[in-house]
Amino acid sequence: MKKDALVISFFTIWVLLISSFVLKYLGEVNFRYELTLLSFFISILFIYLVIKEVSKSTSIERHEKRMWIIGIIFMSSLLGWIYIFSARKRIVQAST
Repeated sequence: MKKDALVISFFTIWVLLISSFVLKYLGEVNFRYELTLLSFFISILFIYLVIKEVSKSTSIERHEKRMWIIGIIFMSSLLGWIYIFSARKRIVQAST
C-alpha cells in the first residue's frame, strides 16, 4: 500500500498543479490558492515517502542513498519523474 501511496501522491501533485494553472487562466482566483496549498502538502508527503523508501533499501549503497535523498529534497519535480519511472524498481527490489 505504501508503494501505491507514493505513486498516487506524485501524480496527485501534478494534477492539482495543472488544475491550479488552468483555474488561474479561467479567472477563478480564490479556489486556485487552496489547490496550490494542497499540492504543497502532498509534495511534502511524497518527499517523506521517497526518503523513507530509499533509506530502507538494501539494494543500493550509502552514497547513492544520500544522492537520492538530497536530490529529491532539492529537485523533487524532476527527480520524482526519474525515480517513479526508472530507478524505483531497482531501489525497492531487495528491500521488499
